[in-house]
Amino acid sequence: RRPWLLPLCNTVNVLEMAGQEYGRIFERDTLTVEFELPAGVENLRLRYLTTGHGGWENGDEFNPRVNTLLVDGRVVANPVPWRSDCASWRRDNPASGNFWNGLSSSDYSRSGWCPGATVSPIVVPLPGLAPGRHRFSVAIPAGSPEGGSFSAWNVSAVLAVSSTVTRKTLS
Repeated sequence: RRPWLLPLCNTVNVLEMAGQEYGRIFERDTLTVEFELPAGVENLRLRYLTTGHGGWENGDEFNPRVNTLLVDGRVVANPVPWRSDCASWRRDNPASGNFWNGLSSSDYSRSGWCPGATVSPIVVPLPGLAPGRHRFSVAIPAGSPEGGSFSAWNVSAVLAVSSTVTRKTLS
């Protein structure tokens, strides 16, 4: 079996230090991209990475939100990216806002990521997807802005055929 890969989207803010703003598409819209699936591609999997951000009490960084993934308008997965093991990564991020009560900012559970940890993809099998034109969409109910703070989601998705074993697969 030959590996095959098709990038679909990437909203990751790579230039924050240079003043690039976080993408806020999910406040008002659904992220949608069209793609062409060539003939002969089998055992297709969607590899989806997602992290929620927004640093206030009701922000998406600290509150679980459903990420609805659709192909051609059909829901293929509804993951709730949530990490409750963030405190175990404190040793890898010791200066992450230490508080008076002995906790550190890195101790708090987060939407799909922990400071100092790798974000693992959510893998969604897409059996039987026919060759031709298709539409992939991501819908996330982003939290409302509060004062000068807002919620943002970094999402990345690729379609892949590979013999690689993955750690987290949704069926």
